[in-house]
Amino acid sequence: MENMAEMDVSAATATATAAVPKPASTPKLKKKKKVDERSDIESDMATMFIMDLMRQKKEKVLRMKKDEMINEMARKQREKMMEGEERLKLIAACEK
Repeated sequence: MENMAEMDVSAATATATAAVPKPASTPKLKKKKKVDERSDIESDMATMFIMDLMRQKKEKVLRMKKDEMINEMARKQREKMMEGEERLKLIAACEK
């Protein structure tokens, strides 16, 4: 009977240990994968930085063109105002 009880206990422990999965061994590639992920992130950040620089350069060029256009319009407006003032002076001089 004692043998039977020992067999039941040993059988129960054998099935219990068989039911528990062994932890999977971690391959060394996971560490390398983290390094690859870091380098991917760093390269993505570098790409974003370059794209941001290109965007800033484009905005600067557009801003300069816009400023040139505004200055040209202001110059033309001043010329028109000066011509108008000169005409008024001529008219006033002729009336005297």
